[in-house]
This record gives sequence, C-alpha cells and structure tokens, in this order.
Amino acid sequence: MEGPLTTPSMLRPLVDDLHARRQQARQGGGEEKVAKQHAAGKLTARERLDLLMDEGTFTELGIHGQPHFSQQAMAGREAPADGVITGYGRVDGRFVAVAAYDSLDEAIRLANDSRYGLQAAIFTNRLADAMTAFQSLDFGGVLVNEVPTWRADQQPYGGVRDSGNTREGPAYSIREMTELRMVVLSP
Repeated sequence: MEGPLTTPSMLRPLVDDLHARRQQARQGGGEEKVAKQHAAGKLTARERLDLLMDEGTFTELGIHGQPHFSQQAMAGREAPADGVITGYGRVDGRFVAVAAYDSLDEAIRLANDSRYGLQAAIFTNRLADAMTAFQSLDFGGVLVNEVPTWRADQQPYGGVRDSGNTREGPAYSIREMTELRMVVLSP
C-alpha cells in the first residue's frame, strides 16, 4: 500500500543536500585547515564555542549563508555560514549571542568591512588583543569586556560611516552650541 508516508518524497534530494552542506560547513574548512589550526596550538572556532557554551544550549544560525555582497574582504571565498559561526545559547546559565572567528585579524577585517561604525566590543583576557582591537577597529568607540551598547552621558559618543559623523556628550554639546567669533581692536 502506497501513501504519503511510504512514497519517496520528491523533496528528499533537497533535504539530503541540505544535510550534506551542513556537514561540510561544520568541518570548518576541512581536515587540512583544522590540522593547521591545531598545529598552531589553537582550537577551531567550533571547538572554542563547545567549551564556552553550556552543553546542549548552542543553536547555530546562518549555517547555509554565504558572504554578503558588501563584504569585500570575503569576495571570491567559499565560506559556508559566511565564514563566521553565529548563534545563541547559554553561558553559565545566561542567554548570549555569539559570533566566532578563527583569528582576531579576520574578525577586525570583517567588522571594519561594515558600512556601520557606532561601537564595537571585544571580550578578551589578553591586553595585547584589546590594544590591537582598539588601534585597528574603525568605530566611534571600542569597548573591552563590555557590551557595545554601554555608554555614559559624559563620554564622547558617536559613530563613523553610516553610523553618523558627530559626537554627543557635554563637551561636544557646548562646542556645537557655541558660536566662535573674533574681534580685532585697532588703537
């Protein structure tokens, strides 16, 4: 007896293809790239996420995505999941969103490739990485071990590129509301 549950689905090849592409993306560039990362004494981005996230809570997003046309740094590269592992889950019971890269240089290059530039953040216990991020990220503000939505009214706050070209804060407000004038007195 044939029916909808026993007849092979015409969608089966598509589902199988999605599973194969997902498996390829999870290999992180293949065995050779993983071995190279391990030879350098580093874990892969997926391995780092496995250590960071509470077990069984990570949900990956965009695994089938491809680089956006606006990311010139990714032009011509085959990059399942856009070359970045993104998702959400829990860390020590707290809900978080994460994006994992294989190198700080790659993360900075892709961040700077954005048309926006209000604030960026880096979470690290290495002062050298924090200083590299501060010197290299082209954003109005770079925060270390703090979320990029943090601000205080007295800090200069503003962005670059499509995030604006001005600053907020008391000193900037006074400057903006002050009209500079000159007077010349002759005897």
